[in-house]
Amino acid sequence: MLELFFIALVSGVLLQFVTRSVVVTGVLGFSGYVVWSVYNEFFVPYAGGGASFWPIDLFFGGPCSGIGAAVGGYVTSRLFGKIREEN
Repeated sequence: MLELFFIALVSGVLLQFVTRSVVVTGVLGFSGYVVWSVYNEFFVPYAGGGASFWPIDLFFGGPCSGIGAAVGGYVTSRLFGKIREEN
């Protein structure tokens, strides 16, 4: 989960330059993870054994990626806001 959070954090930093909104950055982080997870579950051929845990994955992984992207976007907006004020 920590790796997912850091990946979402970095993507939130990058998305903040495009969207300029922390809420939109968080929603895009959440939506991007959900789309990726559903694609891997339903469209990629099955390669292993065991049960499918996609509902649990979406329940825990989706919010983790959304919060990570929002935190990255918030930190970026505050950091660059202070840099703009100093110049």
